[in-house]
Amino acid sequence: YLESLRRQTGIPGLSAGIVQDGVLAWEKGFGYQDVGGLVAATPDTPYQISDLSQTMSATLLLNRCVERSHLDVSDEVRRWDPESATDGTTVAELLSNTSASGDFNYDAVRFAALTRVIEQCAGGTYPKLVADDLLDPLSMSQSVPGSDLRDPSSPNTALFSSGTLSRYSAVLGRQAVPYRVDGQGRPTRSDVPGEGLDASTGMVSTVRDLARFDVALDDGNLLDAATRNSAWTRVGSAPMGLGWFVHDERGERVVWHFGLDRGA
Repeated sequence: YLESLRRQTGIPGLSAGIVQDGVLAWEKGFGYQDVGGLVAATPDTPYQISDLSQTMSATLLLNRCVERSHLDVSDEVRRWDPESATDGTTVAELLSNTSASGDFNYDAVRFAALTRVIEQCAGGTYPKLVADDLLDPLSMSQSVPGSDLRDPSSPNTALFSSGTLSRYSAVLGRQAVPYRVDGQGRPTRSDVPGEGLDASTGMVSTVRDLARFDVALDDGNLLDAATRNSAWTRVGSAPMGLGWFVHDERGERVVWHFGLDRGA
């Protein structure tokens, strides 16, 4: 089915996996991560996961700031970031993409305001917090907290050792090539500049590493059960909880997110 879908929609390459009972039970690559070089996509192909990065920032905030600190999601953002332009907006409203009136409007740029909130409550610089609290403990060795780390001029390179930066550079060197696909299903290479990581976007990861993150969430290694259940409960009539989309499918709760690169 996935290969048929890939061909019909003109997707150059994709990778997929299924986690069941705490195990990556199935994984596969389809098509090419580099069409010009005929490099096949695999479960270990690094991709820009774009808005999927938000699930990691939500986890980090709920763990470090709510469970282990004194932040409450009902706090106004300005309590933690006095320079924020989000006048009167609460942390929960940013996480759920809602307003004080309960209206839903998905806005990745607005979500990024949580970056400074996390840095203030956790006491660190965001890319390093993600690496120290999520990537390294979960052995997500093929994930990179921002593709700007390949650029020696990026100020974020000062956060990591030379050995770590070398590993990150190797991962980014084999990252899936971005493409635009025209109406005829023909791919054209699209140059997307390396971006830094914030709470909304910027993570580079693989199916296998995301499976490790998924298992840790399900096993309660990242969030207490009560915190996770709250995050995976819809906020009012919005289609989101605190960082994840949530809906019911035939009586089962489905929790999900997506990645959209607006520059590609």
